[in-house]
Amino acid sequence: MKQINWKDIDEAKDYEYPGAGGYVCRIVKVEDKPDREYLLVEMDIAEGEFKGFAEAAEASTGNDWSYIRLYRSYKEKARRMFAAFLGTLERSNPGKFTKNGFDGDEQKMVGLTIGVVLGQEEYEKKDGDIGLRTVVKKIMTPDKIRKGDFTVPELKKLVVSQQTTPEETTVNDADLPF
Repeated sequence: MKQINWKDIDEAKDYEYPGAGGYVCRIVKVEDKPDREYLLVEMDIAEGEFKGFAEAAEASTGNDWSYIRLYRSYKEKARRMFAAFLGTLERSNPGKFTKNGFDGDEQKMVGLTIGVVLGQEEYEKKDGDIGLRTVVKKIMTPDKIRKGDFTVPELKKLVVSQQTTPEETTVNDADLPF
């Protein structure tokens, strides 16, 4: 085995992940998807116990999976919702961003703060197991998050369809073709 000075290597630790709740976040990356007419907004937690969580996770793993992702459509049918998003950015960043002054340059959103309420939901993994993912349920100003003026959503359980077993199936003899 290669000689390594193990006294200089910190042990891996179990990470506690941000769960359902309210967080003040900083926008770290915005990517326009013009063919689908939406923005992919990536955020990291900017305050509190999990401050810088995604950046630290990316630095240690090389993967960007821990950033909070928000998708905002600007298709014609969704423009009022997109305007609400811009308004929330304006109220969250007074003097730094205005909805009416937004010129379509999504990169001007990088560095802005916003409040997010995260919820958790179950999903079925490829192997059939049930996993848990954290998703943005609501956006608001950071002040509302700091004041605790939000509701933490309940866990969204996966609805598993009930399949009948052969023993549970009843057949009427008259329905049989033989």
